[in-house]
Amino acid sequence: MKVMLEIETVNEDGEKSLSKNEACMELVEDEKAYRVMYTENIYEDEAAPSESELVISKNNMRMIRRGSVASNFLYEKGTFHQSMYETQYGSFPIAVETTHYEMKKVADCHIEARATYKLITQPDSPMLMDVIIRLRPV
Repeated sequence: MKVMLEIETVNEDGEKSLSKNEACMELVEDEKAYRVMYTENIYEDEAAPSESELVISKNNMRMIRRGSVASNFLYEKGTFHQSMYETQYGSFPIAVETTHYEMKKVADCHIEARATYKLITQPDSPMLMDVIIRLRPV
C-alpha cells in the first residue's frame, strides 16, 4: 500500500524539522507491526539516496537507514539503545534513551507514533527530542 510518511522532529528549543516521503507500507502479521520502506536524500548534494525502513508496533518503533547515512534507532519506553551513526563525513556512536512511546491507529490505515527521548552524542550534553511519525494512504 502506498502511504504518505511524515517525520516531524522537535528539539528541546522547540525547533521543528518535517520531512515528507511517499512510501510503501505493509502490515507484518506475525510481528503485529507496520513496515514502511522509503528512500530519502539526507544531503542536498547526495548522488544516491538512503534506503530507509521504519517498523512501527504497539510497543516500539525502529528506524533503520542504509546508504550515504547508516543508522539504527530503537524507540521503546524505558530503553537505552546505542548504535553507530555513519555518514559520508565519518561515523560516531549515538544513543537514544526513550522516556515515552505511543502508537495509535487514528483511522483505517492512518497511523501515528510518537516518542520522547534523549539523543546522546556526548555523555555530558544529551538533547531532549520528540519524533512524531504520521502515515496515511495516498
